[in-house]
Amino acid sequence: CDQLIKSMYSEFVREWLATFQKGSLLVIQAEDYYTNTEEVLLRVVEHIGLPSVDLTSQQWRKMVDLSVDGPKQRKKSGEVPVKMPEFIRKTLNNFYAPFNSDLAQMLGDQRFPWNL
Repeated sequence: CDQLIKSMYSEFVREWLATFQKGSLLVIQAEDYYTNTEEVLLRVVEHIGLPSVDLTSQQWRKMVDLSVDGPKQRKKSGEVPVKMPEFIRKTLNNFYAPFNSDLAQMLGDQRFPWNL
């Protein structure tokens, strides 16, 4: 149950938006980080107002290798992910649909109503 609640992102982002101006928050999808790590990190650097950085590919790899890798770590360990049963996927997508739609509307980013 706790994990279900943690993934209701719109409920938590709403509180942040009530406290901070919309432009002061940078919400990043994990999928973006895992597929375009360097680009996402450059957005973070720009967003928090650090001077722009010109790193080599080797420097980026070193920095990313020191971070938490999420799905990348599973691949390194050789662990095989278990395929989610379709009825569970459908149930979760239906459950999260209103929260994801709400998040997309709040952030003005239609990429957020994703499915599992």
